[in-house]
Amino acid sequence: MGIAIALVTLGLSITFFFVAGSFPHLAADPGGPALFPRVVAVITAAACIAVLFQEFAHLRLIRGEVRLRLPRVRREQLLVFGAVAALPFAIKYIGFVAATFGFALFVLKGLGIRWLNALLASVVTAGMLYVAYAVILGAILPAGQLLTQ
Repeated sequence: MGIAIALVTLGLSITFFFVAGSFPHLAADPGGPALFPRVVAVITAAACIAVLFQEFAHLRLIRGEVRLRLPRVRREQLLVFGAVAALPFAIKYIGFVAATFGFALFVLKGLGIRWLNALLASVVTAGMLYVAYAVILGAILPAGQLLTQ
């Protein structure tokens, strides 16, 4: 499962890196809007490559055959993978702040964190991301289709 997740994420990182190249270029900002997505894509791709090296280290050569040791997929891994896959759709439909809050709460509860701790951590996470993007960077965060209709 780790190999499949790493390969899919690596492919998405490469795709995002090249798609970000089509973002508009601003003379006042040499990095432009493509800088942040490209940096994140490079960091994510590097992490995926590290995971792939780690996963392939589990391959064993026995009598000329390659046997792959398939680890048991844990519920937590599937939960986090599903939440990450659903996050862009949640941002589109309910907005950035609500989706970030829901994502953090869902993942933390799925990992067994107590309700109050998960709720507080989710509020702080959504709040800090809002301040970082909307207030400090002046970014316009998606409000979501359900909230704007």
